Amino acid sequence: MNKSRSLLKAKRVPNLFWVKAILCLFTCYINLQ
Repeated sequence: MNKSRSLLKAKRVPNLFWVKAILCLFTCYINLQ
């Protein structure tokens, strides 16, 4: 039970990170144009 919970947390953090990274790249791309 404890292991699966930590696994879910580990999966959730990178997801948030990727969303932020994509948003950052997107805004940079718009600013460059």
